[in-house]
Parts: sequence; C-alpha cells; structure tokens
Amino acid sequence: MHSQVATIDAAGKSFTHKNADGKEVKFVLTDKTEIKQGKADAKFEDIKVGDWVSGLRIKKSDTEWEVVKITKFGPLEKKAANAIRSALEFLTGPEFNRARLPVLLAFDGAPAIVVPDIASTTSLDLFAIDGAALFDRTYPIYRWIDTDWCAVGTYIPISAYLRGLTAEDLAVPADETLVVMFESVNVIDDVRLSPPPEELNDDAVYASVRSLVGATAEVFRVSDLVELDWLQQRIREAA
Repeated sequence: MHSQVATIDAAGKSFTHKNADGKEVKFVLTDKTEIKQGKADAKFEDIKVGDWVSGLRIKKSDTEWEVVKITKFGPLEKKAANAIRSALEFLTGPEFNRARLPVLLAFDGAPAIVVPDIASTTSLDLFAIDGAALFDRTYPIYRWIDTDWCAVGTYIPISAYLRGLTAEDLAVPADETLVVMFESVNVIDDVRLSPPPEELNDDAVYASVRSLVGATAEVFRVSDLVELDWLQQRIREAA
C-alpha cells in the first residue's frame, strides 16, 4: 500500500484515497491493525489529510481495503524524486546507454506522484509502472509524453499469467493499449514454483497475451537476465 489520504473518518478509523481516474477507495483499520512510523509505534490520530501511507492491505471489494499494517506515513519525500532524476540522468546518458534503449522504471506508487516532472533534456522513451499493487495483478504502464505520464498499456507479471489472464486483467482497456510487457519465465523463482509446469514457456505466454490485446499493440518480453543481456550486447559491440 502506498496511498495519499484524501479524507479521514476518525470515528470509523478509516481514510480514503482518490485514484488517478477519480475513483475513491476506502481503507479501513481494525483492532488488529499495527501502526508504525518507521520503527516507532504510532496512532491513527497521527495521520493527516495529504499524508502518504505505506503498509500492507487486504482487498475486501473494488472500493474497500482492510489495512493490516501501516509502516510509514507523512508527506512525500522530495529526496526520493531527486534520487530518481539522478538515476535517470545516468541511465539515459550516452556512456551507459549507448544503444539508446528505452528505460523502464518500477515505482512504489503512481509515477505522476513519485516523479511528477522529468528533465526536458531526456530524449529516450521512458516507461514506468506502479509496483505498489499486489504481486499477482497486472499493472498499468505509463509513458512520459511531453510533460506528463500517460497510461499506454499493461505490464503482466508471470504470476498474473499463472493465475489465468482475461481481458478484464488488462490495466488499460484493450482498445487503448499500445504497449504490453510480460515477464519471461526466467523469473519463475520469484513466484516460488518448483518445478514449473511443462507447458509454461515464453511462447505460450506471448500467445495468451496477444489474444487479449489489439493487433496494433506492441508486445515485449521482459527478461530477468538483465546482466546476461547486457553482457551479450557488449560482446556484440566488441565484435
């Protein structure tokens, strides 16, 4: 959970968060909810409207969550955004990214909130996902276009494919999806399956994904073997 508090119901021990699409979501605390501010104990009354609340949650419905634990709350730290901008300057620089490849970022929160603006000197394609959702769900992919993060597609973890994909799993409607990224089966350790099903392979995942999206959508495989991919690229360049 990484959500900004829009309203607080002190008597009901709950708060609301408004999604980017304007939909309001309610977070309800129980007598078992643990509240921490880092390592220190805290109280629900310490949380203020506008704070960002991080922790663990359980989904009760499309508009309500039960809060299991709050680990941190308060205003969004500007130093996190500055650190990301510094990393981007390195990742998009010609010395590191000589092939001028797109950059995919995973944030613990909505990209428009974590990094609301990007340096105008950045010329590469920048994509981002909000990784704060549950691991078996799909995530919307955002692309930095001109001066804003725009939803352009869907990121599909291998765990979401194993759960069984449907058109409803697309984080962006199929007719609006321009980009789909799915995780390669080489991330199978992340979902702790041993051994993996015999029918599980990248071709099967691709076929399933392609059947759900429009014919014009771009579909990409995201490999977990980033270091190996990078090494092979350096070998090709040296040759």
